[in-house]
Amino acid sequence: MPFVSLPSIHSPSDGKELFFRLSSFLNNRKYSTLNHFLNETRRKTRACVHLILYGLG
Repeated sequence: MPFVSLPSIHSPSDGKELFFRLSSFLNNRKYSTLNHFLNETRRKTRACVHLILYGLG
C-alpha cells in the first residue's frame, strides 16, 4: 500500500493515521455504492430468473 506524505504532519505516524483514515473513508463510500449496485443487479436478475422459470413451468 503506497504511503502518501502530506504537508503539515509532525511525525510519520500522524501521516499514516490520517492517510489510513482518508483511504478507509473513501473505500467505504466507494464500496457501499458498489454493494448497493450489485445488490440491485442481483435482485433484478433473480426476479428475471423467477419470471422465466415460472413462465416455462
